[in-house]
Amino acid sequence: MHAHEAGTAFYRELFSDGVPSHEMPLKGPRLATHPGADKELAVSITEEELARLSTAAKSCGVSTFSFLLAGMSIVLGIYCDSENVTLGFPVDMRNKDERDMCGMFINTAIVRLKPQSGKSLPDYLTEVAQMVRDAAHGKWLPTSELIRELRISPDKSRNPIFDVGVNYLFTPEVCEADNLRVAFFYDLQTLLRDMNITMHRHDNRMDMMIRYASQLFDDALIQRF
Repeated sequence: MHAHEAGTAFYRELFSDGVPSHEMPLKGPRLATHPGADKELAVSITEEELARLSTAAKSCGVSTFSFLLAGMSIVLGIYCDSENVTLGFPVDMRNKDERDMCGMFINTAIVRLKPQSGKSLPDYLTEVAQMVRDAAHGKWLPTSELIRELRISPDKSRNPIFDVGVNYLFTPEVCEADNLRVAFFYDLQTLLRDMNITMHRHDNRMDMMIRYASQLFDDALIQRF
């Protein structure tokens, strides 16, 4: 089955009962027009802490990203009072013939995770890892087409399908090859999402940045999160 067809079938089944809507505790009623994520909280994870995370993930047979994503979904589920959490994350769509081509080859993969109280942690981690593999590889569908497929009506108050995005970046601070020095820089954009969590892994440590809509959330809530 072609990846596009597989993606259509995957998301039809994933959202066969509709797209769930869940809220973290907001300052007040959701604004009619989304204000965009505009404020940032940064947290550094040391080399020792990252090593422990990676070791724990490996011992469970999952990637560090899947391990962290599972943890985030559990915390979000608690704050949203829901055992049904939808998250989006960018995926590199370049194939081996496109590695040397310029341009953006990125799609947004969407996962629907269910951190239900009756599940064991190993079973849930396995479930999350499989969901990530399905959404990111072989069963992808452009987000714009997914919105049409699910017949989601425009809503200026929130991002379609998911309110929280996760970005996992794994790059060296500076790469040297053929006397060419390539440094990694990026600027977090104002996103029309309630929250975006960026994990930048480099130099054997990781910086985690939570960018959120300050008009929706109290700073104290994000700091506790």
